[in-house]
Amino acid sequence: MIAQQGVTLVISEKCPSALSSLMKSCWKVNPKERPDMRQIIIVLESLQHNTELSEQCGHFLKHKHEWKCEIEEQLRQLEEQKIDYAKKLEELDRREQALKRREKSQRENDATARALQGDVALWDEEEVCQWMRQISASLSIEGDVLDHFIALILHHNINGNRLLDITPKDLESLGICSLGIRHNLFKEVKNLRRENYRLRNFPSLQVSQQLGHKKKQEKLSQPLSLPLIIHVTMYTRQSGFDYFPKFRYKILIDVDWDDCCLVSA
Repeated sequence: MIAQQGVTLVISEKCPSALSSLMKSCWKVNPKERPDMRQIIIVLESLQHNTELSEQCGHFLKHKHEWKCEIEEQLRQLEEQKIDYAKKLEELDRREQALKRREKSQRENDATARALQGDVALWDEEEVCQWMRQISASLSIEGDVLDHFIALILHHNINGNRLLDITPKDLESLGICSLGIRHNLFKEVKNLRRENYRLRNFPSLQVSQQLGHKKKQEKLSQPLSLPLIIHVTMYTRQSGFDYFPKFRYKILIDVDWDDCCLVSA
């Protein structure tokens, strides 16, 4: 507390300001900022013949028991802060250890996931056990319950092919009594079944290129329709000459070339 937060001994308000300033300067955290003994002696000698300071010191000594009570209260508060600080350190250490365990578990799960790549139908019982350990954290299965499930997998020879065909009734027949665990476990089996189907039926690069080329040809072979907007306007104008007809007609055609495009085939 003293080194990190600069906590020092409480100084009574009745303490003379000259002595209070001297004590504060001697209690500075940085040793280089503290006065040396020669400087302290000079200050004390300058205060030696100060009559006003002598009166203040006499008044302070009469109430020194109050300063003692203030010091005891400060020490009590520091002790409480020390206990609280120790509890926070303990909680921080506990969280750090839990985080390390989760990171370790995640690394193990990632390693297991990499090891379990491939067709699930070709898994053996040990690989199914690895898959069970991998999903156990998300299913809140651990300890004796997880060991029991591993033993069931090995005892009933549940390989990858049988795992993909498993049903909720099969899980109940295995002795998994908890409805919630059966539901969550079967949900994981369905996810595994779906991902394995996608893996086995994933199109090759050549097939993907053929499909892309086919879609492109279908798009190009579709007829192209373009809007053509024609504005037709007609108005009449009276002629002022005798050798022209009395009325003249004029037709204007406006094509909106900005919004359409004509392509000759």
